[in-house]
Amino acid sequence: MINYFVKKRKITLLIFSMIVVMGLFNFLKIPRQEMPDIAANSAMITTVYPGASPEKVEYAVTKIIEEKINEMHGIETITSQSKDSVSIITVEAKKHVDIEKVWEELRTKVGDVKPELPEGTLAPSVNDELSKSFIQTFNVTADTFDQLYSLYPTLNSWKDQLRTIRNVSDVQLIGLPTKEVQIDLDAGKLREYGITWEQVSSAIQADNTKAPMGNFDTQDRTYKLELDELYNPEQLNNSLITLSKDRYPVYLRDIGKVSVGFKKPDHYVYHNGKPAISFTLVANLGSNIVEIQKDVDKKEASFQKDIPSWAKIENVYTKTDYLDDLSHDITREMLVAIAAVLLVCSLGLSFVTSVIIALAIPISIAVSMLFAQFFNVTLNEISIYSVIILIGVLVDDSVVVNDNINRHLSVFRKTPQQAAVEGAQEVLPSIFTAVLAAIFSFGVLYFLSGEIGQMGRPLPIIAALAMGTSMMMSISIVPIFRTWYEQRSRKKIEDYEKPAGLLGKPFKRFTDWYAFKILPVVLEKPLLIGLTVLIVSISAYGLIFVSPIQLFPPANRSEMLVDIRGTSGTSLENTKNLVSEVSKWVSNQPGVVMVSAYAGGSAPDMFGDDKPIGIGAELGQLIVRVDNKTKTAEVVDRWYDELKEKYPEAVIMPRELVLGIPVGKPVDIRIYGQDITELSSIAQQVKERIKDVKGIRNIQDSMGSNLFTLRLEVNKPLMDHKLVSSAALSSTLRLATDGILVSNFDDGKDLINIDLYADKSITDPLQRIENLAVPNALGQQIPLKEIAQMKTSFNLKVINHRNLSRVIDVTGDLKGYTAFNTTPEVKKLLNQITLPEGYYWELGGEISKEMDILKELGTLLAVAVLLIILTVAIKFNSLSAAFLMLLTILLAFSGSFIGLFITRSDIGFMALMGVISLVGIVSRNGIVLIEFIENEYHTGAELKPSVINAVGARMKPVLLTSSTAIVGLIPIAVSSNVLFRPLAIAIIFGLLYSTILTLVVVPIFYTIIAQYKMKRKNNSIKQTKLDPELC
Repeated sequence: MINYFVKKRKITLLIFSMIVVMGLFNFLKIPRQEMPDIAANSAMITTVYPGASPEKVEYAVTKIIEEKINEMHGIETITSQSKDSVSIITVEAKKHVDIEKVWEELRTKVGDVKPELPEGTLAPSVNDELSKSFIQTFNVTADTFDQLYSLYPTLNSWKDQLRTIRNVSDVQLIGLPTKEVQIDLDAGKLREYGITWEQVSSAIQADNTKAPMGNFDTQDRTYKLELDELYNPEQLNNSLITLSKDRYPVYLRDIGKVSVGFKKPDHYVYHNGKPAISFTLVANLGSNIVEIQKDVDKKEASFQKDIPSWAKIENVYTKTDYLDDLSHDITREMLVAIAAVLLVCSLGLSFVTSVIIALAIPISIAVSMLFAQFFNVTLNEISIYSVIILIGVLVDDSVVVNDNINRHLSVFRKTPQQAAVEGAQEVLPSIFTAVLAAIFSFGVLYFLSGEIGQMGRPLPIIAALAMGTSMMMSISIVPIFRTWYEQRSRKKIEDYEKPAGLLGKPFKRFTDWYAFKILPVVLEKPLLIGLTVLIVSISAYGLIFVSPIQLFPPANRSEMLVDIRGTSGTSLENTKNLVSEVSKWVSNQPGVVMVSAYAGGSAPDMFGDDKPIGIGAELGQLIVRVDNKTKTAEVVDRWYDELKEKYPEAVIMPRELVLGIPVGKPVDIRIYGQDITELSSIAQQVKERIKDVKGIRNIQDSMGSNLFTLRLEVNKPLMDHKLVSSAALSSTLRLATDGILVSNFDDGKDLINIDLYADKSITDPLQRIENLAVPNALGQQIPLKEIAQMKTSFNLKVINHRNLSRVIDVTGDLKGYTAFNTTPEVKKLLNQITLPEGYYWELGGEISKEMDILKELGTLLAVAVLLIILTVAIKFNSLSAAFLMLLTILLAFSGSFIGLFITRSDIGFMALMGVISLVGIVSRNGIVLIEFIENEYHTGAELKPSVINAVGARMKPVLLTSSTAIVGLIPIAVSSNVLFRPLAIAIIFGLLYSTILTLVVVPIFYTIIAQYKMKRKNNSIKQTKLDPELC
């Protein structure tokens, strides 16, 4: 094959050139993103049961739907929240299932359960499209909220226009209340005329509903029949309701007033202290965010002319801004890495040869980009850093082939073409085995499951494609070049004997010194030295227990979050004021350049944050951006202490963003049981026990405080006597609260809800309720206060389920500690609590997720090691070679843990990815070294000379290949990238430690094993001579 490549070099070069050009062209078309798309394996079912308490929602809605879903296969967990008037169920599918089929079955199950739900329940809504790619959030600001609300038509028009942009899947508006036609009925007038609100509702529906009238045919043509539309809502004032006792018509204007207004806002937004409306754009998975943003920018530029001078468009966060900064950093690190690799190659190779070998980098990258699209790999932080990690590794095969060609030229004195072909052919088996081993080590990462697998999947794909390409280049381009170059240069034999490279002579002296002076001394006492090295290396594994363990680190970014939780039951108006004050305080802090504040729930998910605070009147969240001189890690604790002192009644938690996938709260204790009161009591005990654990703060439980409730104590016998139904009573109460939907009004542009209210002009809600009258079965109005009395009480805020069982989560944040640090003490304290029969606890959140991921990574690491050992055993037909390879890998692990400990880097997901990747990288040197020792020894040479000569021949390429891999990773190891830095450190120290000791351990243990085999063989021969019957 290699001979064919060299003979047909023009065809070979043409094919490579075509593939490279196609790869570069495809590189320009690959979608650009921050991180790989992560498709959520969860769906949400929302069911509204108007007016129902959390208890009633639980047994009448949530339990029925949960039991139906539980019949399905492929479901991992079912969690739910039963709140006032709404049930929210989240379903998580198992890993490795056909997600589309699962969601299809889920929709069927939910549809089947609809007839079993109580009357008045709205149809359950299933949302299985929870995965989107964030594009941008921008705010429209003004001096007052009323000014913003006056822009309602304009802002809704913008929403429609933005949704027309290709691949924009949704546009979310926060802070803009729903427009409605409000009919404010005068309760006194209703009683005066003897009219019930139900009569008003029926009259409005009849007057506003127009049935299709069809077509009218004449002899000449067909006419479509239409009625004039009323596009002015105030014309509803002229709607005839009924006739009075005196037979005079009663119009709507006689008993109420029609106006166009807004529903009560459920969110308020501020931008740098000014009222705002927030727009958030999200895209379909796999979309090119950079291209979409260009179209969005054009639309936003055209929007400027649509708004008055007092309104302004302010950018909150644009994904492409971060991508631009990331691209700049990555480009710099890549260029530095390539330059460093080229420099290292030049130390031991001629400059021209170094340049040709370095071509393996762009060629391998181009080919990777060509085929990556078939695996849905986009251009993101993971895929690009995967390339940088491999830069130093991609030249290894070419270095080994080139060195062996030099050996055939200088030692065996062959012609350039013979040396190129036979030199490459000689090392091809070991190179192929080494590449296969490396692909195995990276490849197992492809089988990581769940969200973590989707995040890390570009690495094994890029690695397999790039390393396969680099191997093909080493056995084609390198022999072609060396043949062409040596034939043109017409060098003499003596020229090949001269060491090449800037440090060729020192390299030669060092390798000769070690191989022919130090190694013979080492081989005199191989067992003693070998065991010493092993004991020291195995001892390094103990560093795992004193190193910090954290799956994902805080993000080193200029953005941060501030979570705000007011006292339970507080109004949205109070939360708005609190959020506004905190926003102003944060804006005045040094280094703060932007604050976007949200009252009523979480801010838009711009960063893939793993700790959303949810939606509620007492909740708020701030998005904060600081300048480049300010470190978010430095302000978080200071702000927490100052805000706690300033607002003691609220829980205000500044926090950094976290990289990686959502893993939950660092402290999360799930308490299971049936009785809510008992569960609440246990939760209080748990909170008391763990509050003094070092590092734990902001302890909360998922049930929260009970809500203030106005409970109507109904006189049921009197209701029955007056023919008043419970349905009529509950519906009437809505006139004083959220209103009753009557119909839709067509204003010529949109359909607007028509909602009935009673005495909306009265600001005191209790007074509005007292004024109500309930219609009975005879159409009479029964004053509410005759049949019911209002009493204040407390009610549950929420009832949580997990896998159909009631549960309360006790959660907390950590300061200065990780979940692994605190978990042992937390478990010890929990075991001291005596629980009633049928009640139990388990740990969830970050520690549960981390343990699952670490177990899976450990399993994949074991698989990678076994595959490589099996490959080596098959290649050399020797278990001894497999044992030597295992020693090399174990040494590499020791180096990784030493490096992580010295640099105080966390043992986390990316560090363990580095350890797994290291298995394949270090095995390359071991395989090549064992191959040469075997070749020398099996030619009939003595054992120790064979080992020494093989080390002398292979030491230079081993050092060069390891050095190129190490220097290629140094830019990442010294960078500010907190995600990939531990990975680079793990590989650098593991490779450095392994390379040094491989040159000692492999020769030593090869010698020990060979001597043991030789001794056994000699003993067998002696035994045969002593016992002739064995012959």
